[in-house]
Amino acid sequence: MADETRDNDRPDPHSPENQPSAGHPLANHPPEVATPPRRRLSPLWLLPLVAALIAGWLGWRWFEERGPQIVITFQSGDGLEAGRTRIKHKNVDLGVIELVRLSDDLSQVIATARMDRTAARHLKDGTRFWMVAPRLGLGGVSGLSTVVSGTYVEMEPAVATTGGSSTRWTSRRWSAPTCRAAAST
Repeated sequence: MADETRDNDRPDPHSPENQPSAGHPLANHPPEVATPPRRRLSPLWLLPLVAALIAGWLGWRWFEERGPQIVITFQSGDGLEAGRTRIKHKNVDLGVIELVRLSDDLSQVIATARMDRTAARHLKDGTRFWMVAPRLGLGGVSGLSTVVSGTYVEMEPAVATTGGSSTRWTSRRWSAPTCRAAAST
């Protein structure tokens, strides 16, 4: 019985006394339905978008600035370390050895190197490469700077009038005078 009185005490929303009168401003308008506000894209999504754009730009820049990959053949791999052995000219880094492996017949060491983009125009037929390491001989001591820095590969660019560009060289010995590299195909 108490439930019946509560129901009777509530005003009926459809009764005429609860409807707006003809002069009331809401009389001609249908009732408004509450809709949730439209969700906008959160500004937090801008952070990963900006990070992706920066990463893409840095990747493109790295790709554009890297130089050519070359192959140098040596008689021995003493001192060659992938990722650590540098290629220099006049004590300026021009590249790094990326991969060291043996030839198919196991008679030579094949080093794959990535050169700087600035060195690309000097890689021509006749360019010479040789290993610089500390040496003690009858003529004296040479390569002492490598005691601290480690063995490196020296590059001597070809004369400007010498042949076209190449990506393969053969190094014959360890010292500069006897180490003339010839382009091989």
